[in-house]
Amino acid sequence: MLWNKRLETGIEQIDEQHKELFRRIDALNDVSNKNRIPETLAFLQEYVIKHFTDEQLLHKSVGYTKASTHAGYHDAFIRTL
Repeated sequence: MLWNKRLETGIEQIDEQHKELFRRIDALNDVSNKNRIPETLAFLQEYVIKHFTDEQLLHKSVGYTKASTHAGYHDAFIRTL
């Protein structure tokens, strides 16, 4: 997965977390031949939940009108992961 400027929210904390998620997903490709997939997936599961919690709290604090829909995307991603 490649990060690009179109994905930026303009909120540093969220953008940095998104970039970290992209880096770790890329790392999953790298470790697939090194037998570190369980370790990488465990990190992703924990980090995704932290990130989505932070993002949803931010949505609530600023009154983001599409927060509920966006939370649904988060839930679907967590189920897939």
